[in-house]
Amino acid sequence: MIAATILLYGDDTFSSLRKLHDIKKRYVDKALGDTNLVDLEAENLKTDELGRQLFAQPFLAKSRLVIIRDL
Repeated sequence: MIAATILLYGDDTFSSLRKLHDIKKRYVDKALGDTNLVDLEAENLKTDELGRQLFAQPFLAKSRLVIIRDL
């Protein structure tokens, strides 16, 4: 399995959020839905839940998109 990591950070939150929106839109369009898209908040995230989400197999798709906010 090939995993890609994209890190959006910095003081320009407007541009980061716009880029994240573009990434999500492209993923949903390509995957024909958001079934394999997970958007998590790091503040409320437990280690076991993070592991489950990162290593879960995609459902009827080739990939999954896992977003972790405010890491």
